[in-house]
Amino acid sequence: MDVDAAGGRVTFDVVDLLTGAEAARAAAAAGAEVPPLNDYYICNVSTRLRTLPVAASAPITVNVHAVAETGSSTENVGTTLPGSPPCRI
Repeated sequence: MDVDAAGGRVTFDVVDLLTGAEAARAAAAAGAEVPPLNDYYICNVSTRLRTLPVAASAPITVNVHAVAETGSSTENVGTTLPGSPPCRI
């Protein structure tokens, strides 16, 4: 994901986060470990990026990118687009 706070845009790649039996089927079809580790499988069938406008007041929740601030990669932190640091996942 790429956040452009100055331009008011977010660019992202859509992926499917699958769990349970659906994750196992997708992992098997891809030749990956079955059952998938931790019971989830991420499927990215298209690398096409999508860019959408985002209002400056739109709430954004981050966790991995707030690890320096919170000390946790799983703690959610709320912010808005102007307060969001530039990031690329």
